[in-house]
Amino acid sequence: SEIEAAGVSVVVILNEEPEDLASFELKYDIPYLMLADVDSKVIRQFGLFNTNYEPETRYYGVPYPGVFLLDENGVIVKKLAEESYRERPLFSELVKAAQTLNQQP
Repeated sequence: SEIEAAGVSVVVILNEEPEDLASFELKYDIPYLMLADVDSKVIRQFGLFNTNYEPETRYYGVPYPGVFLLDENGVIVKKLAEESYRERPLFSELVKAAQTLNQQP
């Protein structure tokens, strides 16, 4: 709600099947849009495709965690990304970035 109060919409892109995302969304009452990128096309374009696992494992290609803030024209104006799935940007960082997004001239 703090991020939305800053005028920012949240969208998640995962390399999962749409049915799996829908099930997860219902189970955990996810309030934001979740998009399926089964072939990781968008994930690769954002440079988040993880090759640290062997291709034959289920973890190959699991995206690195990343948050991108786009302006109203779809231009990336802020990137918060990590190289480990165990690390995530702090929520306070996300709120601050969202708040400053709409303050830019």
